[in-house]
Formats: sequence, C-alpha cells, structure tokens
Amino acid sequence: MILDYKSNSLTKLSDKFLELLASESSKNPFKKNWIIIQNKEMQQWITLREAEVNSISANNEFIFPSEFIWKLYRFKNPELDKYLPSDRIPLQWTVFEILSQKKDLLKKITGKESFDPKQLVQLSESISDVFDLYQVFRPGLIKKWENKDLQYNVKNENWQADLWRELSKKWSSSGERVTRVDAYEQLTEWLRNDSFLVDEVPENIWVFSLPHLSKPFSDILSLLSKHRTIHNFGYSFGKENEVTDSSYSRKLLKSHFDTNYVLEKSSESFEATIQRIDLLPEAKPNTKLSGVQKMIQGSFSSSVTTPDDDTIQIHSCHNIRREVETLKDHLLHELEKNPSLKPEECMILVPGLEEYKDVLKDELSESINDPNLPLGRGFDDNSKLIKSTLKELLALLNSDFKVNSVLDLIDNPIISKKWKFSESDLTRLREWAVELHIHRGIGDSVFSWKSAIDSLFLGYAMEGDRFELFDNKSVYSKPISSESTDLMARLSNFVNLLEDQSKLLQNDLTVSKWLNLVINITELFLDSKYTKDFGVRKLTNQLQQLTQQLEHVNTSELISCDLFLLWFNKQISKPDSGSVSFGHGINISEYVPNRNIPYKFVAILGLNEKVLTGSALRPEFDLINQFPSAGDRIEKDEQRFLFFEMINSAKETLYISYLGQNSQSTIETLPSVLLQEMVETCKQVGISINTQKHRLHGFEKEYFSTDSVKKLGFSEHRKKIAELISKNSPVNSGFISRDVKVAADQGSNLISVNELISFFSHPVKYFCREILEISNYDEFQEPDDRELFQTRELNKYFLKEFLQDAFFQNLDEKLMRTACKASGLVPEGYPGELDFNSNLSLIRQLSKVKEAFDLSNKRRLEIEFSLDPFQIQGTIDNVVTDHKLEIRLGRLKARNIINLWLNHLILNIESDYTSHLFYFDANDDLKNLTLSPEIIKEDIELKRIINWYLNSVENPKGNIFPLETSYEYARTLLESGSEEKAKKAAYSKWESWGGFSESDDYYNSLVYQNGDFIEEQSFIKSSETLWLPILKATGEIK
Repeated sequence: MILDYKSNSLTKLSDKFLELLASESSKNPFKKNWIIIQNKEMQQWITLREAEVNSISANNEFIFPSEFIWKLYRFKNPELDKYLPSDRIPLQWTVFEILSQKKDLLKKITGKESFDPKQLVQLSESISDVFDLYQVFRPGLIKKWENKDLQYNVKNENWQADLWRELSKKWSSSGERVTRVDAYEQLTEWLRNDSFLVDEVPENIWVFSLPHLSKPFSDILSLLSKHRTIHNFGYSFGKENEVTDSSYSRKLLKSHFDTNYVLEKSSESFEATIQRIDLLPEAKPNTKLSGVQKMIQGSFSSSVTTPDDDTIQIHSCHNIRREVETLKDHLLHELEKNPSLKPEECMILVPGLEEYKDVLKDELSESINDPNLPLGRGFDDNSKLIKSTLKELLALLNSDFKVNSVLDLIDNPIISKKWKFSESDLTRLREWAVELHIHRGIGDSVFSWKSAIDSLFLGYAMEGDRFELFDNKSVYSKPISSESTDLMARLSNFVNLLEDQSKLLQNDLTVSKWLNLVINITELFLDSKYTKDFGVRKLTNQLQQLTQQLEHVNTSELISCDLFLLWFNKQISKPDSGSVSFGHGINISEYVPNRNIPYKFVAILGLNEKVLTGSALRPEFDLINQFPSAGDRIEKDEQRFLFFEMINSAKETLYISYLGQNSQSTIETLPSVLLQEMVETCKQVGISINTQKHRLHGFEKEYFSTDSVKKLGFSEHRKKIAELISKNSPVNSGFISRDVKVAADQGSNLISVNELISFFSHPVKYFCREILEISNYDEFQEPDDRELFQTRELNKYFLKEFLQDAFFQNLDEKLMRTACKASGLVPEGYPGELDFNSNLSLIRQLSKVKEAFDLSNKRRLEIEFSLDPFQIQGTIDNVVTDHKLEIRLGRLKARNIINLWLNHLILNIESDYTSHLFYFDANDDLKNLTLSPEIIKEDIELKRIINWYLNSVENPKGNIFPLETSYEYARTLLESGSEEKAKKAAYSKWESWGGFSESDDYYNSLVYQNGDFIEEQSFIKSSETLWLPILKATGEIK
C-alpha cells in the first residue's frame, strides 16, 4: 500500500513523518529505516529535525532516487560492479571511440566524415547526457531500439537507435551488458512474478518531499507497495483543475501536478492501492507574505484583506556588494526587531556560491568595526579552492608559463604551504620578476624563468654589478641575503618540477592514463595536509573514482592534453554540494539544494533578468525535450517550480534582491521574468509589492536617518563616511568637503624636505594618501606576461636609465648592447636593435653634461637649518661642487620645475648654488633650465612655499588642485594675458585626446570627476598665486 500524506507545509509533513518513524522504529529498533530523499541538504534537515523532536537521530539509511532501483537490483545480483559501462562518464568515451572509428555513423549525425576532436568530445558528452536521461526517464524507448524498432520515427531517432545498438554490441562483447534499462526491466519482472527477495527490504519505506518523480521510479514504488508499505510525504496545493488562478499558479505548479499524476498512473497500471491522508494545514498569520504564498498556491481569497506590511520585500541594487550590504542591514534590523529570531532560522539563497561567497564572508562575518553575523559552519569549505587550484596548475603546465600565472599559482595557499612560500617570499618574487624582466617561458629566453634564476645565482656567486655578464648572461647586481638564497633554491626546485611535468603533458595518452598522470601531479604539487572540512586527499579519492569508472572503457584512443583538459575541467567543476552545513549561524545555499526547506527569514539574492529564464538550451536531438510527457524533467517547468518553492519556504519574512541598476549609466534592468509575473499577478488580486531602489553607495545620509527606519543602516564605518561628506557639494566631485579641516600637527614647525617635495610633486595624491590614507595599489609595478615586441613607456624609462648610467661609466657600445639584451631591457631581434640604437642616440646628447661637470664628485647633501619660525631638515641628492644637477629623460613636467625650484631655494639659504635641469623636448633635443643663485630672495620665497604647504594640508578646499593643469593655466595666462586661453589650455591638459591626460590619474579622478573646477575662482587664484612668482623668476618656460 502507498500511504500518501499531503500538506501545504513541510513542517507539518515532517512532524507526521517523524511521529510515524519513531513509532515504527520502536517495533524493530535494529532494522534500518530506508528514507528516500532528494539530496544531502534534505538529509541534514531531517536528521536535525528528528534529533530536535525525538532527542536522537539514528539507524536511518538515506537513499537518493537515482540509487534506489540499483539498491533493489543488487539484492538479486550482488556481484554487480559499482560502476557500469552505461554510466554517463564511461558512456561518453565509448561514444567518442565509436564515432572516431565509425565514419558512416558520424556522417549520419554531423553530415561530415571527419570532425574536429574537441567538437567530437563535446558531441559525445551531449549524447551521453541524453542517453543517461533516456535510461532514467524513457527505458521503454531504449528497449524499442534494442528490438530494432522506433518510437517516434524521426530523423534524430534513427541515428540514436543505431548508436545505442553499437554500444550494446560493444558491451555484450566484453561481457558487461547491464544498463539501467536492464535493471528496470528485470526488477519490474521480479516484482511482478514474486521472485524478488522482498524479505531483504524493510517493512516500511519512507519517501519524503521529492520535488520530482520519474515514471520508472513511480512504477517500482507501485510494484513494491504490494509487498511493503510506502509512506509518501508530499506537498498538496489542490488538483490542477481546482487552482483558482488559471494561468500564473498553474504554470508554477505544473511540475508538482505532473509528479502527482505520474504516481497515480503508475499505481493504476500496476493495481497498487493509494490511500491519501490530508494533514491539517499550517496556521499562518495574515500577512502580505502569506497572501502572496496563497496566491501562488492558487488558494488566495479576495474576501480577506491583505495587510500592507514588510513581510515581503524587493530590493534593486547596483552590484553584488551592495546587495549583501543592504541584506546585512535588513538582517540586523530583523534580529533587533525580533529577539526570538535566531541566525540558524535565516537562509540566504544565491544563484551561485562561487560568485557570492567572498562578498558574503567579507560583509556579513568579517567587517571591521561593524556588527558581524555568524555564518553556517560549512561556509569555509575548501573543495572549490582545491579543485580550482588543480585546474590552474594543469592549465599552467600546458601553457608557456606566463610570469603572472606562475606567481598566482605560488600565491595559492595550497601550493604555498606545500612549498613553504610566505607572503614576504611572494613579494620578493614579484620584485625579482620585474627587475629581471621575466615575461614567460621556462627555457633559455632572456625573458624566461630559468634565465632569471641563473642571473640570481650568478649574482650570489659573483657579487657583480648591473653591467657585468657571465657567459652572455646578466648577473643580478643587488645584495642577496641568506633568506633570499633559500628562496632562490625553493624557486629553482619548483620551476624544475614544473618543467619536468610539463614535458609529460606533450604526449598523447588514453583518458585513463591521463587521469593517473593528474593524480600524480596532484600529489606532487598540492599539500595533502591542507584541510579543514575538505582535503586534497578527498580530491585524490574523487580522481580515483573517475579512474575506476573509466576502467569499463576498453579503448586505445589516444587524445591530446588539450582534449583531455576540455573534458576533465568540466568533470572537476561539478559541485559536490551547493550549500553549507545547517546550524551554528546563518545558512547560505544555492537556489536548488535548499529550495523547499522552511526558514523564518529567507533572502533570495541575484534574482536578475537572466536568472530562472527556463531557456536552457537542450540538444536538438533530445527526444525527451522534443516529445515531453508527465514525469520528464523539463527545464522551464523545473525552474518555475523551483521559484515557487523558494517563495513558499519563507515562514515570516521574504527578502528578494536583484541587480536592477547600473553604476555606469542610468539604464535600469528588470528582474527575473518569474518575479515580474509574480508582482503583476499580485497587483491583479490587490496585493501591492513595491521595489525599493538603493543608492550606489551605502554611505548616503538617507541610510542613517531615523526618519527612514526601513533604510536604516547599521554600519558605523559607512555612517562615519556619510557624516564626513558635506551636504553641500565639495569641489566638483563631492570628495573634498567645504568644511574639511585637518588638525594642525603640533610639530608643524619642523619641515621635512622630502615631505615638502612630495606634496608639491602631486598635491592631490599627497592629500589622499597622507591625510585620507587612501592608496592606489595599482601603482605598485606588476610583472608583465607579454614578451616585448617593442619597448613600452615604463620599460623605455628603465632602458634610458640603464643607458644613462652605462654612458656616464664610459662603457663601450658593444658591452652596453650585450648587457641590455641579457637583462631583458629590449625585445629580441630586430625590434630590440632599433630600440637600443634610438635610445642610445638620445643618451649620447648627455655628453654635454659629462663635459661640463665632474660627475665623480657627485654627492648627497645633508640639510639642517633654521628659517624662523621653521626648522628645515632633509637631504638633497645629485650635488656636484656648487651645482645641483637633475636629468629628466623625457619631456619637461610641472613637477620637475617645482622640484628644481624647491631644491634651489633650500640650497641657497646658506650658500650659493646654481641649479640645472636637463630634459628632452618634443624633438628629442637636449634642453637645459638653469637657476642662478641671485634669481630670487630665497628666504622669503621659501617661507611662502612652506606656508602654502601648511595651509593646503590644513584647509585643502581651494588650495589642492591637479598640478600640471594648474601650471598650464598659469603658464598660458602669463604668455597670452588671456584668462579664456589659459582656461582652454588647462582643459586640454586635464583631458587630452590620444594620450595620458591628468584626468586619467587615479587620485585626480578620485577627487575630480571632470574639469569643472577650472571655472572656479579658487582654482584660478591658487594657480596664479603658486605659479606666477616661479614663472616670472625662471623666465618663460614652454
């Protein structure tokens, strides 16, 4: 008999289930309880519920529907292998082999006698997936093919029938002819003729909340129900023809109705008895959420007034981080409003954990100086990290070893722990990669890893300078510590092992041998001790299981590494589970695993326009998709029912968010079509659900106003930012407030030469970094993967600097050329020759400097003097006798002028110095800007500059502007006398076409979003006050 328990509440179903389970278990406490559930998440939930209700959960055997038929079948055939040739993975490679050999069959399918191997792997995978579904849902179809018959007699069925018969022939020849079709057919026959070993099966079989029942599964349940009692616990939302809403609810519930229909039809076919037992519905308070849930269930009554509360909310955000920030505020609000609500009673559902995991962790549980929330204990599962590490490693071994790919792999905690690479080691490796110009490759190229390692070891052994060569190899010229020597050794071993394993990947192997090779690589490179809830050993076991499955593929087909990785990466990317463990914090899951498990607070994030569209592409030859029937898994119906179950799982509060706004434009995006339909249907029955559109930033003042409780923010950090930002617009961009004042340093009379020069070199950057403590980490130079074909701007500077130093040390041209090539400063071949010659020609112009100054007397000068009320301290470089010498290997910039000016003023307070700035103009001709000692009254001007600096730091508004733009305004004004021309020149400097402009600078763009500040009087006054005295003293500078 089938006892069919029905309710609209999973809680009610579980209460009844646990009551009956306890009663039946007490009769025979040593007999295992067979409980058929959909997934591990439901298993966890039932286990916890049973422990909560009955104080213990024990002696239960949980079985998935896909395992159930095999479990029964093995009672009569216990020697059957765990893995079979008709399983999806061995099936794919057998299909691949057949299609590689049977050109006539391949032509039937593709119209071609030959096919690209990568496409053939993908085609084989699609065919094996479809055949796998046929075995589960349409065993009768396959049986017809085996009897040389067709069911639909369409083009795509013909070749599929031929291919299946080829598969059957191959399996029969090796004595492995058992498929799920055979198991279903034989099991059905045994149950019909009473030859099945029924005594092996428990008296009661429990089926709990399966969202879907296939026809073969329902058939076996119906036949087994003649011998055992089947307890089926499932949802009931009325019969299809009783649903009050004839369109929306029926569409959502189609999969549910089909499940009930399939079980009824199977019981009729096999004359099984079904007794329906309706449980009392769960009493719910009258809220907007309960009204929406009744509406989607098709039981909404317009005679009951739905209250306008916040039990269901929809939020539109700009990005995932804002989604999570907003959710956190609402979670904290709910927990504060309802003290009885526990974190364990909250569930966050996301479309993909990988996409949301880091942001959820950062914002919810690892915020600094903000309230944090506990997350489920399984949230730190490392399985995806370990799998992605293996994929990253295999991709690297099959590549040309780009510098950043190798460094990123070393930075991976699983690799770094095995090879004992610390964070400081990685920093040093990145520095070496830049200094030694590593780009890619293991071998002998000057841009390769081995070339760099050779240079390091030569530097350790020879203690050479930057121009020294050994066997035409550059010698690393910087000091090498004992710690660096150890790092060099570990790096050398690591790179050598990479090279050895990479060579093995150049061969063609069978798929089984490829898997064995991958297992060996895993054990060589990955730390087997790296584990919390998941270790490398578990991954190795999974790879071993793949190998065992492929033991049934008797194939000699050799495939390349590229082909193997195309398949392997898909296998390893398949998640073990899409959720975290229950209890001990807020639960987080992907949509599917916890779709119907009830929680007091449910948040559904990422319900975007392209999510749950029901438009998943199926192969055109999929006959299930082409000829669907009840009991089949149709993507569109599955997704609609998934949406229904997520909405229905919320007991008290439902929170929904999606990415409906764009930070780059005002164009808004709609949510998922299912959410749109729900909102519109609710509107038709008188339930209004408004969408709250959030601001791009969480530090807007409205989030911290007591007048807006629904938007109330809990972040103290964002609140402080909101308070800092003035309600009046600051300079153009809203960044520097009119009333921002920085407290004066008590020791401000002590002036550092370096600080002074740092400020005037880039005032906006100084303000952001030193005052606001905002840094741009992109400033730090990163290694470059691309091998040089022409020298880029930054490398040109390094090349010119190298040539300048070599030129001043009187190295001959041949040695310079060889050293440049060995050091990787120029591209290989003809492009390198061009770059070297053109830059050397430029540097040769510095012979004028060599002739004019005795550079052997170049020194650093210590500065310390009083300039009432200031005390000046610091150092000044490049002083030659009574001259200050600077060389700019490029065009003249405003910062070069003001740096020269400051150094000149400081040097001439107590002595007489002439300052020189050599630079190259637009025609690459050497020019010289000279400042004589008597050019200005140094003490007065230096005091003016210092006071400007102190005032600007204390009152940034009206004093801090982009330096080059400010200079261009003042220079043009002095030259033309026209304020309009000066503004036009300033705009051109701020934002020019075809090159780097000052608006491209990170700090400038942070403070000024456009050039409107050029129109402000504060900019005009500041530019004139700062620059005109300098320009008049130095003469007209172009």
